[in-house]
Amino acid sequence: MYWIAVLNPLTAKPMFSPGQVALSTLLGGPLAGAHLLYENFMELDKERQAKWTLLASVPVFAALMALGFLGNAAGESVVVLVWLLLAVGARQFTRIHQLTRQAIGLSREYTFQSNWKVLSIVVAWMVVTIMLALVISSVLFVTGCNL
Repeated sequence: MYWIAVLNPLTAKPMFSPGQVALSTLLGGPLAGAHLLYENFMELDKERQAKWTLLASVPVFAALMALGFLGNAAGESVVVLVWLLLAVGARQFTRIHQLTRQAIGLSREYTFQSNWKVLSIVVAWMVVTIMLALVISSVLFVTGCNL
């Protein structure tokens, strides 16, 4: 158990913990994880890293979507494996380049972000991912493209 600093809730900056980032990446996809990483970087006043996080997440997401539509078991297995590795990587990235759970807990400047906010972001990005998959599937079906 570690000591939690007394903080002013009006001035403390809310941060997502590495566990929250990992869980959001696992359940909501790479775009959900990138969203949380972006918000953390913005709270840390690291705007450049925040923008690069968003830019890097788009090709990763596109590659995963493309692999998922290959239609064979190998492609699907690779997607699942990469998705799991992204969640673990997002956790480690947060611990190295942002704040650890202990650092947030001990800080007077930062506080933990609400798990309800994490849930809402995960659900929103999950819906976006499903909608994109449906649109791509529909386009492939209509054009007669069999992958």
